[in-house]
Amino acid sequence: MMSQHLDIHLECRGIDVSHRLGKYTPNKDRPVIVKFVRRQTKIDVMKRAKLLKGTGIYINEDAEVL
Repeated sequence: MMSQHLDIHLECRGIDVSHRLGKYTPNKDRPVIVKFVRRQTKIDVMKRAKLLKGTGIYINEDAEVL
């Protein structure tokens, strides 16, 4: 999805952890939480999020508790 819609090449080693939220329901997509290894990757993704307009895919920043 990232390379296709956001023009970003990201390898698996660029993702620290990811997981789906909620319980499984057939024929329904679930949100995914992703933590990137590098902060710059997150910044790049957030800057390009507007390219997803009209695709039905949304990127939101999750608040992190410190």
